[in-house]
This record gives sequence, structure tokens and C-alpha cells, in this order.
Amino acid sequence: MTASLTPALALAYLSELSADVRAAIVLDARGEVLAGDHAIAKPARDLLAEAPVVRALTERGGAFGARDDRHAVVVATGPLALRNLAIHDVLGVLAALGGTPPHALVSDASPAAAKALLDAL
Repeated sequence: MTASLTPALALAYLSELSADVRAAIVLDARGEVLAGDHAIAKPARDLLAEAPVVRALTERGGAFGARDDRHAVVVATGPLALRNLAIHDVLGVLAALGGTPPHALVSDASPAAAKALLDAL
């Protein structure tokens, strides 16, 4: 699949889709930062280690992420974000980066994963 967005444009687009996005990051297949908030790189990698499409929720907010063969996208949101919409937006942006879409159900990651991501902000 041909990429229609660069990593930086993907994050800008994602931020336009939702006012609830507090931070976001795009990683390459090795987990290196391509765009976004470097402070959340480690917790983003840890979150995606749990499954290819994940969400984790706390009272403070949520963490949503997806990875394919080329990229990973992770966002941290406030507590009012709509869970299904957040995952939809992450998957849409991931597809626009040009990799092979993950064919996986959304997995619930541990709340500790969301806490670690939110604490890194």
C-alpha cells in the first residue's frame, strides 16, 4: 500500500480528528520515533507489546495504539475520549501511513500501561 501521509502529517491529522488527544507518537517497525512526543516513546512501545491493536483506560485518560508491519501509532487521551472512535482514528491514520493493516481485534491492555503513558506527559 502506498503511504498517503508522512508521520508528521499523520499526527497533525490525528490531532485534528479529536480534541481529546493529549499526545501522540508514530514509531517505525523497530520502535524508533518518527514523529511525535519522544517522552512517550517507551510507554508507547510497552503498550504495543501487549497486542497489535490496544486500548487501556484509567480515570485520568486513555491510551490507544495500533501497529502494522511498518509503523505504530499511539495516542494518549483525556478521560472523555470515545473509545471506539479513538481506535477507529488510530487505525485510519495507521492505514494512511501505508503498511499492511493489522487484522486483529482490539485488546484491552492493562490500566498500568495507560497510567505509564499518561505519567510520561
